[in-house]
Amino acid sequence: MSTLKSSSTDLTLNADGVGNDIIFQSNAGQVGSLTAEGILTATSYAGSGAALTGVALIADNVIDEANLKVSNSPTNGYVLTAQSGASGGLTWAADSTTDSTKLPLAGGALTGAVTTNSTFDGVDIATRDAVLTSTTTTANAALPKAGGAMTGAITTVSNGTLSLSPHGTGDVNCYTDNLTVQ
Repeated sequence: MSTLKSSSTDLTLNADGVGNDIIFQSNAGQVGSLTAEGILTATSYAGSGAALTGVALIADNVIDEANLKVSNSPTNGYVLTAQSGASGGLTWAADSTTDSTKLPLAGGALTGAVTTNSTFDGVDIATRDAVLTSTTTTANAALPKAGGAMTGAITTVSNGTLSLSPHGTGDVNCYTDNLTVQ
C-alpha cells in the first residue's frame, strides 16, 4: 500500500510495494526510481546547486573519442579545433604546425618577399629601405655603421661637400679632376 501526504513544507511518499522502491513514470514509462536506501536513479537529471554524493565523476585522463561530440571522423595527425558552427563544437583539422602555408619555428625555408612595418633585431626596416636606392637593393650595398671600406668611385650630389679626415696619423690623399680641395 502506498501513502502520499503533503503539508506546506513537505511531501511524504511511503511505498509498500516490491522492495519499497518509489518509481517515477512519465507517459506510462519509468523515468526514475528511489530505493528505500535513498539511491536515486533517473534517465536524466536536471538539478540546481545540488550536491550529488556517490555520483561517478569522469576521472582524469579517461575521455575517449567515442565520448566526444565531434562533427567529423578522425584522421591520423589531425588535432581537435573549436568550430562554433559544427555539431558538438569540435572538428578534426590538420595541425597548423604541419600546414604547408606556415613557416616552422626551426628548419624551414622561406620563399617570396618578406615585409614588415616594424623592426628586425632592433633595425627599423622602413628607415633602412629609404637609405637603399632602387639600384642598391642588397644589404651589401649599405655602408656599415662603423668600420668597413668603400670601394669604387664616390659621387656627390650637385653642390655637395665631401670632407675627408685621416684616421690616426698620416696624410689624406685626394686626386681631383676639376675639383677644388679646401
